[in-house]
This record gives sequence, C-alpha cells and structure tokens, in this order.
Amino acid sequence: MAGDYVPRELKCLARKGAGVHRLSARPKSELSIDAVMRKRLTITGSTLRPRSVEFKGYLARNLREKIWPLIEPAGSGP
Repeated sequence: MAGDYVPRELKCLARKGAGVHRLSARPKSELSIDAVMRKRLTITGSTLRPRSVEFKGYLARNLREKIWPLIEPAGSGP
C-alpha cells in the first residue's frame, strides 16, 4: 500500500526485509530513507492490472498451493 501505511510497514520489516507496494488511492508517501538504509531493506512496487487473466490465474494457483499451506492452521482447509 502507499499513503499513511508506508512508515508502519517499514517498521514491521526485519533487517534485510523486502516490502512490495501497490498503487493505492493515495500514491504519495513519506518515508525515512535512513530507516531503509539502516535495515538494508528492499522496496519494490507492482501492479497486476495490465497482466493477463492467465498470469493472474497462475499466481492464484501458486498462492493456494505453495503459500496458503504455510500460513493456514492444519485441518482448516476447504
């Protein structure tokens, strides 16, 4: 996200962490560049809007197969 969320998100990142941001209704943000440098953070941006439906489906399938099992409590799946 952008806007007021950026400073809070940077605080949450671990040393050498990575943050991915997307365009929001408030695309401008202020951030402390020294916080980024001290933690050696990587910040990148992305948007899925121009990507194909096939690519979005590929991402959704991989998310369900590879990520959800890591964060979903055992036995609570569909």
